[in-house]
Amino acid sequence: MALLALAVIAGPTAGGAEAAVPPSNYLVVSALGVSSDEIQAVIAAKGGTILRHNEATGILTVRSSTAGFDGQLRRNPAVAAAGLSRSIGRAGRPARDIREAQPVPGYRGSTVYSPAAPLDIDPVPEPRPEPLESLQWDLDAVDGMSHESQAIHQGSWGVIVGVMDSGVDADHPDLASNLIPSRSRNLLLPGMAGHGAAPTTDSTGHGTQVAGHIAAAVNGLGISGVAPKTRLASLRVVTDDGYIFVQPVVDALTHAVDQGIDIVNMSFGLDPWLFACPDNPADSPTQQAEQRAIVVAMQRALDYAHDRGVLAVASEGNGNNITRRGIDLNNPTVDNHSPTFPSDSAHARAIDNSCLLLPAEAGHVVTVAATGPSGRKAHYSNYGTEQTDVAAPGGDIHDNPSNTRDDTKGSFSTASETVLQRQGLIDSNGNPSSPAVIRNCAVGGNSCAYYRYAQGTSFSSPMASGVAAILAARFGFADPLRRGEYNIDPTTIERRLYASATPRPCPAGGSYTYTLNLPNGTTEVLTHRCEGSLTRNGFYGRGVVNARNAATQN
Repeated sequence: MALLALAVIAGPTAGGAEAAVPPSNYLVVSALGVSSDEIQAVIAAKGGTILRHNEATGILTVRSSTAGFDGQLRRNPAVAAAGLSRSIGRAGRPARDIREAQPVPGYRGSTVYSPAAPLDIDPVPEPRPEPLESLQWDLDAVDGMSHESQAIHQGSWGVIVGVMDSGVDADHPDLASNLIPSRSRNLLLPGMAGHGAAPTTDSTGHGTQVAGHIAAAVNGLGISGVAPKTRLASLRVVTDDGYIFVQPVVDALTHAVDQGIDIVNMSFGLDPWLFACPDNPADSPTQQAEQRAIVVAMQRALDYAHDRGVLAVASEGNGNNITRRGIDLNNPTVDNHSPTFPSDSAHARAIDNSCLLLPAEAGHVVTVAATGPSGRKAHYSNYGTEQTDVAAPGGDIHDNPSNTRDDTKGSFSTASETVLQRQGLIDSNGNPSSPAVIRNCAVGGNSCAYYRYAQGTSFSSPMASGVAAILAARFGFADPLRRGEYNIDPTTIERRLYASATPRPCPAGGSYTYTLNLPNGTTEVLTHRCEGSLTRNGFYGRGVVNARNAATQN
């Protein structure tokens, strides 16, 4: 079991000999083979206080007022990496306390698990049109409509997808039946905005949209997801401020192992570095060490999860944080937006291909680019022959004959009513005040729910996760400790995801020119170059994920 040590462990400052500075937080990665007791002793001896210790991976967040604390740790053979951690934001609004979910007995370590009722390990298809199905061009683009793949396979309750995001709104009728509160968890550290909030609530609405793409239920209301009989767990890693730091992500990955989660969807990029550069001469030694620790920690956690049966799927990213225009990840040249935290600390720096957009460019990750309604790569989607594994619909609001903004060309999914109210997108009577928001009520009006259009690789990634969930239900193997549930071999599911994708070649001439007629009356023109072959290229990877192929693959 991946233990998260939450107790504070403090140590003296070597008899007061060490110089004191204002306290800072540090990310520490222990050397392989070093025990928890050993690394705790090393940190205590240097005057550190442990805020979070992920014992499964040897990754810690530590606070210290010792001058040069991280440098001292890096010189110790018990430490693989250490650097400043900019991981505590403003306090945020008060959040009600909840009891965090505990590891469920019976998974990879216990011997008894008895669910209240057997799970449906071989679901009987129940395809029928959902009321808003006609708006789901994105589901149609992956051959995922009910009359196609869902007539063959809708996924299985024996497969669980973890939504590593801003939370998932458990009150949404299309998600309530598939979301498992007992396996959901808020992984934010104390002091992070949103720590303590229920993972079954959503701070920004992002996680609720992601979840709907994966597994919105077939229930006669709204829409359906790619794999509507798949279950979901909400793993909250996004602060109320919208930041995603490495320690909660590490903890979510090991929590996924503990909870028997088969697939994790990561529709985000890590803060505070848009690109993490371990040895960039444009950065100071302190900044290099900080980024090196992030890279090492992220990869170790992903390796840990992969080796224990968890497939990681990630969005490829939407360019930089300002212009939202796609970047060729093979040839990045400048990063003007890092560090992203604190908000006024960014500076321009030259970068190259040794710098990594995480988690998209980490190992043991399926990286997903986005397409628009016409099938072209979306203008905002990053790309690159080394990075793009597959593509999936993510929406492109300028993908239309006039090249003007059309919200209905975005990807369509579930929306949190609470967030829509807070954002002013529905009025006091519950009526949408934006063309991007749709309300749908069940026959009789007893149950209503909201849906919205949005664009981003954030929404292409869960489409791929949904297809992977279908494959997991078909090619997973029975969990000997959890009746009715599956374990998977991530390498097998990844290989089958690629094999089931529909190959798509680069555009004629090798590049695509986008014309964006913007609402302010200006026009922007940009050209992205595609490299590679039909079977693997920078725009589409091995191809566009295909739910029907996944449901029928031998």
